[in-house]
Amino acid sequence: MYRDITPEVQALMSQAVELVRTHSFVDGYQASNEKCVGLVLSKYLQWDSSIITACKEALQDANFSQVADALDPFDRQYNGQNEEERTQ
Repeated sequence: MYRDITPEVQALMSQAVELVRTHSFVDGYQASNEKCVGLVLSKYLQWDSSIITACKEALQDANFSQVADALDPFDRQYNGQNEEERTQ
């Protein structure tokens, strides 16, 4: 059953962003939320090419379908198949 978990996800991501912001940069550098989320993503996916697929999914979720589609060639190049083939 679908339930909007946006507030919970935002709270968890805020914690992860603060952890990265506090421990991943030199003193005095104020990293943006976007930069910190990028580091969270790369660390969570262990610096793997699945980052491309995750970015596509985020773009799709935010209704940036054309931008997500523009990543298809890179997804195929680095991950070797399209999303439909991976989920079968």
